[in-house]
Amino acid sequence: SAFYFTSSNSGYLLSLFSKIDNFPVWASKFEYIGSALGNIAYFLFVQSLMSTKVRYPKLNKILNILVLLNAIICVLFYIFFEAAFALLLLVTIIGFVFILVLGIRCIKDKIPSADYFLVGYLINMMGVICIILVLTGVLPKNEFTFEFSVPLGLLGEVMLFAFALANMINVLRKDNEEKQKKNIKQLLENQELQTKENRELEQKVAERTNELNRSLNQL
Repeated sequence: SAFYFTSSNSGYLLSLFSKIDNFPVWASKFEYIGSALGNIAYFLFVQSLMSTKVRYPKLNKILNILVLLNAIICVLFYIFFEAAFALLLLVTIIGFVFILVLGIRCIKDKIPSADYFLVGYLINMMGVICIILVLTGVLPKNEFTFEFSVPLGLLGEVMLFAFALANMINVLRKDNEEKQKKNIKQLLENQELQTKENRELEQKVAERTNELNRSLNQL
């Protein structure tokens, strides 16, 4: 959806598909459907990155509901455009607030990479808010505020998400190394305990054998 928005504003899509008669109608619907699909991809990414299914089961159910609503919106655009558009705005606003609250919760709980995630999300939202302010007349319309705000916001978000994933990989690797060290330590302790028990058993067998030999000699 972000690619579509940027390429549409630059006129690239119009020049590419200008020979298709139904392109304006198709393009107007895809712009909104692309937004709903983008929301779905974003919510699924958040579930994976923050492991909400394990850490926050209740919040994860809300994300599932938001994903389902966006899927319904995609179909609804072909049936009742006005209702689908209004529902898309409502779900997008709810999703924005929810992701913001979830990011703050993850930082509070010291979830790895939560700070990268939240800052990246806010940078992206700044680009979206800039577009909204331009469309409402609050900000002047120019190349930076209208054409570059969303791409720059996405670029900043992608970079920080890359840092978040890299940090998550490092955390998982350290956890695995610590688990391996603990397993090795446990194996060594078990081996030492087994060796000790074997020696004690051998000693008891030897003592019992000596006792039997003495008894036989006395006989």
